[in-house]
Amino acid sequence: MEPTPKTTPAPPDRPARPEPDDQPELYEKLARDAARLMVVHEAGRILRSTHDPEKLTTELLKIIADALFSRSGCVAALRGEHLEVLATVGLSEAEAAALVSNPAEAAFWFAVADGAEPKGQSELAQEVAPAGPGPARPALAVYVPLWLEERVLGVLGLGPRVDGKPFTPADEEFLVSLASHLALALSSA
Repeated sequence: MEPTPKTTPAPPDRPARPEPDDQPELYEKLARDAARLMVVHEAGRILRSTHDPEKLTTELLKIIADALFSRSGCVAALRGEHLEVLATVGLSEAEAAALVSNPAEAAFWFAVADGAEPKGQSELAQEVAPAGPGPARPALAVYVPLWLEERVLGVLGLGPRVDGKPFTPADEEFLVSLASHLALALSSA
């Protein structure tokens, strides 16, 4: 026989609520969702604070990487047939330049931009055969297009999580939401 969950007595007009010990995953989700709301609020604050594209991109990238526990990240804008690094976090200038100048790595970035949907490392590695020398796998863990209305302005890439865990579908959904803020900021700036 299953134990009956403990409940806190509730007034007659409210249902009883579970105790924190009964459903820790619900409280973890609540804490994560509250933290994510704070991130969205902070992103909105940054969007109102400046119209400088470089500053906006850098500040939003830092918030996004921190919110998703990523060690590194890069935002690159599409400039015709080239990618231009707009902001990085946790990467040296040489590492950032290699992300968009190496033909094999650039192919991963353009595959995300052309497909206009987020892609993880393994999905990209299977989809895009390396062109020439370079990595057989993308350098970053997840790539998200900066989609605005009918066009892709660039791509946001995040490195692995600091805890070594893979990005979850909920993480990717949140990343897409934040990327839309970044795309809007780039367009407006």
